[in-house]
Amino acid sequence: MLCLKSITEFPANTDVTVAMVAKAVQLSAPTVSRILDKLEKGGYVTRERNAKDRRRVCVSLTEEGWQRIDNLPTPLHEQFLKRLETLDPIECLGLLRALEIIVELMDAEGIDASPLLTPELEVGPDESVRNETSSE
Repeated sequence: MLCLKSITEFPANTDVTVAMVAKAVQLSAPTVSRILDKLEKGGYVTRERNAKDRRRVCVSLTEEGWQRIDNLPTPLHEQFLKRLETLDPIECLGLLRALEIIVELMDAEGIDASPLLTPELEVGPDESVRNETSSE
């Protein structure tokens, strides 16, 4: 579903390629290609060679793909971020400290989780949580 959703997030009239989808969902191009194979067999996407550059294969949603996207529930991480934004800053600091303790208990300090972080929610070195999009 992430691959389907990512296709819709490119500007209109953009020739969306497998590489672009792969970058958007942070998976390898071969992995995304296999996912798109299944989506194409299911009738959710079509792939066509670019008219100007025959080496490029462009991906687009079918009518069934658009219907599937329209019926998707809000992803859990989006719901979580929306609810996190409503918490009091003191509560956010408490959650941050609790997570730091969990990381320490799991000996996971060296694990890079940066692909999971979003630019809207930054955790600074002073252990504060800043919401960059609160004015939106």
